[in-house]
Amino acid sequence: MPPMLQISQEQLDNISQALGRITSLADAYEKLEARHKALEAEFGKMPRGVSLPGSIWAGAGSKQESEELKRGFLHWMRCVGSKGRVYEDTPDFVKRQLVEGTDADGGYLVPEIFIPELVRLIQERAMMRGLVRRIPMTTDTSNLPSLASGMTVYWPGEVQTITQSDPVFGKVTLNAKTMAALTSASIELTEDAQIELADLLVTLFAEAIADEEDRVILVGNANPFSGILYASGVAQVTMGTGLQDFAEVTFQDVADLIDSVTSKAQRGARFFMHRNITTILRKVRDLNHQYIWSPPTGGLPPTIWGYPYTESDQMPSASATGASTNFLAFGNPNYVYLGDRKRMTVEVSDHVGFKQNERFWKVTERIAVTVAIGAAFGKLRTAA
Repeated sequence: MPPMLQISQEQLDNISQALGRITSLADAYEKLEARHKALEAEFGKMPRGVSLPGSIWAGAGSKQESEELKRGFLHWMRCVGSKGRVYEDTPDFVKRQLVEGTDADGGYLVPEIFIPELVRLIQERAMMRGLVRRIPMTTDTSNLPSLASGMTVYWPGEVQTITQSDPVFGKVTLNAKTMAALTSASIELTEDAQIELADLLVTLFAEAIADEEDRVILVGNANPFSGILYASGVAQVTMGTGLQDFAEVTFQDVADLIDSVTSKAQRGARFFMHRNITTILRKVRDLNHQYIWSPPTGGLPPTIWGYPYTESDQMPSASATGASTNFLAFGNPNYVYLGDRKRMTVEVSDHVGFKQNERFWKVTERIAVTVAIGAAFGKLRTAA
Protein backbone atom coordinates (compact mmCIF):
# COMPACT_ATOMS: atom_id res chain seq x y z
CA MET A 1 0.00 0.00 0.00
CA PRO A 2 1.55 3.34 -1.05
CA PRO A 3 2.26 5.82 1.72
CA MET A 4 -0.38 8.50 2.33
CA LEU A 5 0.41 11.98 0.96
CA GLN A 6 0.88 14.46 3.80
CA ILE A 7 -0.55 17.95 3.05
CA SER A 8 -0.03 20.79 5.45
CA GLN A 9 -2.72 23.32 6.38
CA GLU A 10 -0.80 26.02 4.50
CA GLN A 11 -0.88 23.93 1.34
CA LEU A 12 -4.62 23.30 1.80
CA ASP A 13 -5.14 27.05 2.15
CA ASN A 14 -3.12 27.67 -1.04
CA ILE A 15 -5.21 25.12 -2.94
CA SER A 16 -8.41 26.69 -1.63
CA GLN A 17 -7.25 30.15 -2.70
CA ALA A 18 -6.25 28.84 -6.13
CA LEU A 19 -9.67 27.26 -6.59
CA GLY A 20 -11.28 30.55 -5.61
CA ARG A 21 -9.21 32.43 -8.19
CA ILE A 22 -10.11 29.87 -10.88
CA THR A 23 -13.80 30.36 -10.07
CA SER A 24 -13.40 34.15 -10.31
CA LEU A 25 -11.56 33.83 -13.63
CA ALA A 26 -14.27 31.54 -14.99
CA ASP A 27 -16.88 34.18 -14.08
CA ALA A 28 -14.79 36.88 -15.78
CA TYR A 29 -14.46 34.81 -18.93
CA GLU A 30 -18.21 34.18 -18.97
CA LYS A 31 -18.87 37.93 -18.74
CA LEU A 32 -16.36 38.63 -21.51
CA GLU A 33 -17.93 35.97 -23.72
CA ALA A 34 -21.40 37.41 -23.07
CA ARG A 35 -20.14 40.87 -24.04
CA HIS A 36 -18.62 39.53 -27.26
CA LYS A 37 -21.89 37.78 -28.13
CA ALA A 38 -23.75 41.03 -27.54
CA LEU A 39 -21.36 42.83 -29.88
CA GLU A 40 -21.80 40.17 -32.54
CA ALA A 41 -25.54 40.67 -32.24
CA GLU A 42 -25.04 44.40 -32.74
CA PHE A 43 -22.92 43.72 -35.83
CA GLY A 44 -25.86 41.84 -37.26
CA LYS A 45 -28.03 44.95 -36.91
CA MET A 46 -25.95 46.96 -39.37
CA PRO A 47 -28.17 48.13 -42.25
CA ARG A 48 -28.52 45.50 -44.96
CA GLY A 49 -31.74 46.69 -46.57
CA VAL A 50 -35.18 47.79 -45.41
CA SER A 51 -38.43 46.37 -46.74
CA LEU A 52 -41.12 48.69 -48.08
CA PRO A 53 -44.63 47.89 -49.32
CA GLY A 54 -44.82 47.02 -52.98
CA SER A 55 -41.87 46.64 -55.27
CA ILE A 56 -39.98 49.85 -54.41
CA TRP A 57 -37.39 48.16 -52.21
CA ALA A 58 -37.26 44.70 -50.76
CA GLY A 59 -33.60 44.37 -49.87
CA ALA A 60 -32.47 44.94 -53.46
CA GLY A 61 -33.23 41.34 -54.31
CA SER A 62 -33.12 42.11 -58.02
CA LYS A 63 -31.30 44.47 -60.34
CA GLN A 64 -34.54 46.36 -60.99
CA GLU A 65 -35.12 46.94 -57.28
CA SER A 66 -31.54 48.14 -56.87
CA GLU A 67 -31.97 50.62 -59.70
CA GLU A 68 -35.25 51.88 -58.19
CA LEU A 69 -33.52 52.38 -54.84
CA LYS A 70 -30.64 54.27 -56.45
CA ARG A 71 -33.04 56.43 -58.44
CA GLY A 72 -35.05 57.19 -55.30
CA PHE A 73 -31.90 58.21 -53.46
CA LEU A 74 -30.96 60.62 -56.25
CA HIS A 75 -34.47 62.10 -56.23
CA TRP A 76 -34.14 62.61 -52.48
CA MET A 77 -30.78 64.39 -52.87
CA ARG A 78 -32.25 66.57 -55.61
CA CYS A 79 -35.17 67.67 -53.39
CA VAL A 80 -32.86 68.31 -50.42
CA GLY A 81 -30.69 70.50 -52.65
CA SER A 82 -33.78 72.58 -53.42
CA LYS A 83 -34.47 73.08 -49.69
CA GLY A 84 -37.19 70.43 -49.63
CA ARG A 85 -38.87 71.33 -52.90
CA VAL A 86 -40.91 68.50 -54.40
CA TYR A 87 -40.82 68.01 -58.18
CA GLU A 88 -43.52 66.56 -60.40
CA ASP A 89 -41.51 63.40 -60.96
CA THR A 90 -40.62 62.91 -57.29
CA PRO A 91 -41.78 59.41 -56.21
CA ASP A 92 -44.32 59.29 -53.39
CA PHE A 93 -42.05 57.30 -51.06
CA VAL A 94 -39.34 59.96 -51.47
CA LYS A 95 -41.85 62.67 -50.49
CA ARG A 96 -42.58 60.81 -47.27
CA GLN A 97 -38.86 60.58 -46.49
CA LEU A 98 -38.50 64.35 -46.93
CA VAL A 99 -41.23 64.99 -44.34
CA GLU A 100 -39.95 62.42 -41.85
CA GLY A 101 -36.20 62.94 -42.33
CA THR A 102 -35.54 66.45 -40.99
CA ASP A 103 -33.41 66.52 -37.84
CA ALA A 104 -33.56 68.95 -34.90
CA ASP A 105 -30.88 71.20 -36.40
CA GLY A 106 -32.62 71.63 -39.74
CA GLY A 107 -30.46 69.14 -41.62
CA TYR A 108 -31.78 66.15 -43.50
CA LEU A 109 -30.90 62.75 -42.07
CA VAL A 110 -30.23 60.28 -44.85
CA PRO A 111 -33.28 57.99 -44.54
CA GLU A 112 -32.78 54.42 -43.40
CA ILE A 113 -34.10 53.18 -46.73
CA PHE A 114 -31.19 54.85 -48.55
CA ILE A 115 -28.41 53.89 -46.11
CA PRO A 116 -27.59 50.61 -47.97
CA GLU A 117 -27.31 52.53 -51.24
CA LEU A 118 -25.03 55.15 -49.67
CA VAL A 119 -22.88 52.49 -48.01
CA ARG A 120 -22.65 50.68 -51.34
CA LEU A 121 -21.52 53.84 -53.10
CA ILE A 122 -18.85 54.48 -50.46
CA GLN A 123 -17.68 50.85 -50.39
CA GLU A 124 -17.33 50.84 -54.17
CA ARG A 125 -14.67 53.52 -53.73
CA ALA A 126 -13.29 52.75 -50.25
CA MET A 127 -10.63 50.08 -49.96
CA MET A 128 -10.83 49.57 -46.19
CA ARG A 129 -14.45 49.90 -45.01
CA GLY A 130 -15.35 46.46 -46.31
CA LEU A 131 -12.31 44.85 -44.65
CA VAL A 132 -12.27 46.27 -41.12
CA ARG A 133 -14.68 45.42 -38.32
CA ARG A 134 -17.56 47.90 -38.14
CA ILE A 135 -19.12 48.58 -34.75
CA PRO A 136 -22.36 50.53 -34.16
CA MET A 137 -21.98 53.23 -31.49
CA THR A 138 -24.82 54.62 -29.36
CA THR A 139 -22.62 57.18 -27.57
CA ASP A 140 -19.63 59.31 -28.56
CA THR A 141 -17.31 57.01 -26.59
CA SER A 142 -17.47 53.22 -26.54
CA ASN A 143 -15.20 50.96 -24.49
CA LEU A 144 -14.78 47.40 -25.72
CA PRO A 145 -13.10 44.64 -23.65
CA SER A 146 -9.87 43.06 -24.81
CA LEU A 147 -7.62 40.34 -23.41
CA ALA A 148 -4.17 41.90 -22.97
CA SER A 149 -2.52 38.69 -21.75
CA GLY A 150 -3.65 35.22 -20.75
CA MET A 151 -2.72 32.76 -18.01
CA THR A 152 0.65 31.02 -17.72
CA VAL A 153 0.89 27.25 -17.18
CA TYR A 154 3.54 25.93 -14.78
CA TRP A 155 4.79 22.46 -13.84
CA PRO A 156 5.03 22.47 -10.06
CA GLY A 157 6.80 19.68 -8.26
CA GLU A 158 4.97 17.31 -5.94
CA VAL A 159 3.14 19.19 -3.14
CA GLN A 160 4.79 22.42 -4.35
CA THR A 161 2.95 25.74 -4.39
CA ILE A 162 1.47 26.64 -7.81
CA THR A 163 2.65 29.98 -9.11
CA GLN A 164 -0.31 32.31 -9.61
CA SER A 165 -0.94 33.88 -13.04
CA ASP A 166 -3.98 35.95 -13.88
CA PRO A 167 -5.15 37.14 -17.28
CA VAL A 168 -4.99 40.89 -17.83
CA PHE A 169 -8.11 42.48 -19.25
CA GLY A 170 -7.75 45.76 -21.11
CA LYS A 171 -10.09 47.90 -23.13
CA VAL A 172 -10.27 49.34 -26.61
CA THR A 173 -11.74 52.84 -26.74
CA LEU A 174 -13.60 54.32 -29.69
CA ASN A 175 -13.97 58.12 -29.65
CA ALA A 176 -16.27 59.39 -32.39
CA LYS A 177 -15.28 62.45 -34.41
CA THR A 178 -17.23 64.45 -36.98
CA MET A 179 -16.28 64.15 -40.66
CA ALA A 180 -17.65 66.81 -43.00
CA ALA A 181 -17.56 67.63 -46.72
CA LEU A 182 -18.72 70.93 -48.24
CA THR A 183 -19.47 72.02 -51.81
CA SER A 184 -21.62 74.60 -53.59
CA ALA A 185 -23.60 75.23 -56.78
CA SER A 186 -25.56 78.19 -58.07
CA ILE A 187 -29.16 78.36 -56.86
CA GLU A 188 -30.40 78.49 -60.45
CA LEU A 189 -28.52 75.32 -61.32
CA THR A 190 -29.71 73.58 -58.14
CA GLU A 191 -33.39 74.37 -58.57
CA ASP A 192 -33.51 73.77 -62.32
CA ALA A 193 -31.29 70.71 -62.23
CA GLN A 194 -32.30 67.32 -63.45
CA ILE A 195 -31.46 64.17 -61.56
CA GLU A 196 -27.91 64.19 -63.04
CA LEU A 197 -26.76 66.95 -60.65
CA ALA A 198 -27.81 64.89 -57.66
CA ASP A 199 -25.97 61.91 -59.16
CA LEU A 200 -22.82 64.03 -59.51
CA LEU A 201 -23.03 65.35 -55.95
CA VAL A 202 -23.65 61.89 -54.49
CA THR A 203 -20.65 60.54 -56.39
CA LEU A 204 -18.40 63.40 -55.24
CA PHE A 205 -19.42 63.04 -51.61
CA ALA A 206 -19.02 59.26 -51.70
CA GLU A 207 -15.53 59.59 -53.19
CA ALA A 208 -14.49 62.19 -50.61
CA ILE A 209 -15.77 60.12 -47.68
CA ALA A 210 -14.22 56.91 -49.00
CA ASP A 211 -10.82 58.55 -49.53
CA GLU A 212 -10.83 60.04 -46.04
CA GLU A 213 -11.86 56.79 -44.36
CA ASP A 214 -9.02 55.00 -46.16
CA ARG A 215 -6.58 57.72 -45.11
CA VAL A 216 -7.34 57.61 -41.38
CA ILE A 217 -7.41 53.79 -41.31
CA LEU A 218 -4.11 53.38 -43.15
CA VAL A 219 -1.94 56.46 -42.59
CA GLY A 220 -3.76 58.63 -40.07
CA ASN A 221 -1.28 60.22 -37.69
CA ALA A 222 -3.46 61.38 -34.79
CA ASN A 223 -5.40 63.57 -37.25
CA PRO A 224 -7.83 62.70 -35.75
CA PHE A 225 -7.10 58.95 -35.57
CA SER A 226 -3.90 56.91 -35.77
CA GLY A 227 -3.98 54.39 -38.60
CA ILE A 228 -1.97 51.23 -39.20
CA LEU A 229 1.30 52.99 -40.08
CA TYR A 230 1.22 55.13 -36.92
CA ALA A 231 -0.72 53.15 -34.31
CA SER A 232 1.07 52.08 -31.14
CA GLY A 233 2.13 48.47 -30.83
CA VAL A 234 2.56 47.88 -34.58
CA ALA A 235 5.79 45.95 -35.25
CA GLN A 236 8.51 47.93 -37.03
CA VAL A 237 10.68 46.18 -39.62
CA THR A 238 13.62 48.08 -41.17
CA MET A 239 15.43 47.33 -44.42
CA GLY A 240 19.16 46.59 -44.39
CA THR A 241 21.82 49.23 -43.79
CA GLY A 242 22.09 51.72 -46.63
CA LEU A 243 18.86 50.61 -48.34
CA GLN A 244 16.97 53.90 -48.49
CA ASP A 245 14.94 53.40 -51.65
CA PHE A 246 11.62 51.55 -51.85
CA ALA A 247 12.85 49.83 -55.00
CA GLU A 248 15.64 48.15 -52.99
CA VAL A 249 13.21 46.00 -50.99
CA THR A 250 14.23 42.32 -50.84
CA PHE A 251 12.35 39.08 -50.31
CA GLN A 252 13.97 38.87 -46.85
CA ASP A 253 12.42 42.24 -45.91
CA VAL A 254 9.00 40.92 -46.92
CA ALA A 255 9.60 37.66 -45.03
CA ASP A 256 10.59 39.61 -41.90
CA LEU A 257 7.46 41.74 -42.24
CA ILE A 258 5.24 38.65 -42.34
CA ASP A 259 7.13 37.15 -39.40
CA SER A 260 6.61 40.31 -37.32
CA VAL A 261 2.87 39.58 -37.03
CA THR A 262 1.47 37.02 -34.59
CA SER A 263 0.55 33.61 -35.98
CA LYS A 264 -3.08 34.10 -35.01
CA ALA A 265 -3.28 37.42 -36.88
CA GLN A 266 -1.62 35.93 -39.97
CA ARG A 267 -4.79 33.92 -40.56
CA GLY A 268 -6.77 36.50 -42.47
CA ALA A 269 -3.84 38.89 -42.96
CA ARG A 270 -3.01 40.83 -46.12
CA PHE A 271 -0.59 43.45 -47.42
CA PHE A 272 -1.46 47.14 -47.79
CA MET A 273 0.40 49.31 -50.29
CA HIS A 274 0.25 51.88 -53.04
CA ARG A 275 -0.32 50.44 -56.51
CA ASN A 276 3.17 51.34 -57.73
CA ILE A 277 4.69 49.56 -54.73
CA THR A 278 2.92 46.48 -56.09
CA THR A 279 4.86 47.01 -59.31
CA ILE A 280 8.12 46.95 -57.33
CA LEU A 281 7.17 43.76 -55.44
CA ARG A 282 6.24 41.98 -58.66
CA LYS A 283 9.92 42.09 -59.59
CA VAL A 284 11.23 40.64 -56.31
CA ARG A 285 12.54 37.03 -56.33
CA ASP A 286 13.52 34.66 -53.54
CA LEU A 287 16.74 32.61 -53.26
CA ASN A 288 15.31 30.06 -55.68
CA HIS A 289 14.74 32.83 -58.23
CA GLN A 290 10.96 32.47 -57.85
CA TYR A 291 8.84 35.61 -57.89
CA ILE A 292 7.12 36.30 -54.56
CA TRP A 293 4.14 37.74 -56.47
CA SER A 294 1.70 35.22 -57.93
CA PRO A 295 -0.90 36.01 -60.60
CA PRO A 296 -4.61 35.32 -60.06
CA THR A 297 -5.57 31.69 -60.62
CA GLY A 298 -8.83 29.77 -60.47
CA GLY A 299 -10.88 32.82 -59.65
CA LEU A 300 -8.60 33.73 -56.72
CA PRO A 301 -6.91 37.14 -56.52
CA PRO A 302 -3.18 37.71 -57.01
CA THR A 303 -1.06 37.19 -53.92
CA ILE A 304 2.33 37.93 -52.41
CA TRP A 305 3.70 34.76 -50.91
CA GLY A 306 0.18 33.42 -50.66
CA TYR A 307 -1.30 36.49 -48.98
CA PRO A 308 -3.77 38.83 -50.74
CA TYR A 309 -3.10 42.54 -50.87
CA THR A 310 -5.03 45.80 -50.97
CA GLU A 311 -3.89 48.76 -53.04
CA SER A 312 -4.71 52.28 -51.90
CA ASP A 313 -3.56 55.65 -53.17
CA GLN A 314 -3.48 56.78 -49.53
CA MET A 315 -0.39 54.64 -48.90
CA PRO A 316 3.04 56.14 -49.71
CA SER A 317 3.80 55.98 -53.43
CA ALA A 318 7.19 55.30 -55.00
CA SER A 319 7.78 59.05 -55.31
CA ALA A 320 7.80 59.35 -51.50
CA THR A 321 10.89 57.14 -51.19
CA GLY A 322 13.57 58.24 -48.76
CA ALA A 323 15.39 57.33 -45.58
CA SER A 324 13.40 56.00 -42.61
CA THR A 325 10.11 55.98 -44.52
CA ASN A 326 7.35 53.42 -43.95
CA PHE A 327 5.74 52.26 -47.18
CA LEU A 328 4.40 48.71 -46.77
CA ALA A 329 2.08 47.24 -44.14
CA PHE A 330 0.94 43.70 -43.38
CA GLY A 331 -1.68 42.47 -40.94
CA ASN A 332 -5.23 41.40 -40.20
CA PRO A 333 -7.81 44.18 -40.85
CA ASN A 334 -10.29 42.50 -38.49
CA TYR A 335 -8.27 44.09 -35.69
CA VAL A 336 -9.11 47.60 -36.90
CA TYR A 337 -12.41 48.87 -35.51
CA LEU A 338 -14.53 51.40 -37.39
CA GLY A 339 -17.25 52.84 -35.16
CA ASP A 340 -20.38 54.27 -36.79
CA ARG A 341 -21.79 56.86 -34.38
CA LYS A 342 -24.25 59.01 -36.33
CA ARG A 343 -26.17 58.47 -39.51
CA MET A 344 -25.03 60.71 -42.34
CA THR A 345 -26.69 64.13 -42.45
CA VAL A 346 -27.12 66.44 -45.44
CA GLU A 347 -27.53 70.18 -44.80
CA VAL A 348 -28.24 72.92 -47.32
CA SER A 349 -27.74 76.68 -46.85
CA ASP A 350 -28.17 79.82 -48.98
CA HIS A 351 -26.78 82.20 -46.36
CA VAL A 352 -23.02 81.78 -46.81
CA GLY A 353 -23.22 82.35 -50.56
CA PHE A 354 -26.02 84.91 -50.45
CA LYS A 355 -24.12 87.57 -52.44
CA GLN A 356 -22.95 85.04 -55.02
CA ASN A 357 -26.41 83.45 -55.30
CA GLU A 358 -24.88 80.10 -54.35
CA ARG A 359 -26.32 77.22 -52.41
CA PHE A 360 -23.97 75.20 -50.18
CA TRP A 361 -24.25 71.49 -49.45
CA LYS A 362 -22.68 69.95 -46.35
CA VAL A 363 -22.52 66.25 -45.54
CA THR A 364 -21.47 65.11 -42.06
CA GLU A 365 -21.09 61.81 -40.26
CA ARG A 366 -19.54 60.77 -36.96
CA ILE A 367 -17.13 57.83 -36.95
CA ALA A 368 -14.33 56.42 -34.81
CA VAL A 369 -11.25 54.45 -35.89
CA THR A 370 -8.77 52.53 -33.77
CA VAL A 371 -6.23 49.77 -34.26
CA ALA A 372 -7.47 47.44 -31.54
CA ILE A 373 -4.40 45.15 -31.42
CA GLY A 374 -1.15 46.63 -32.70
CA ALA A 375 0.60 43.24 -32.66
CA ALA A 376 -1.72 42.13 -35.46
CA PHE A 377 0.19 44.42 -37.85
CA GLY A 378 3.70 45.11 -39.05
CA LYS A 379 5.16 47.91 -41.17
CA LEU A 380 8.27 48.09 -43.33
CA ARG A 381 10.50 51.15 -43.66
CA THR A 382 13.71 52.04 -45.41
CA ALA A 383 17.02 52.30 -43.58
CA ALA A 384 18.08 55.53 -41.84
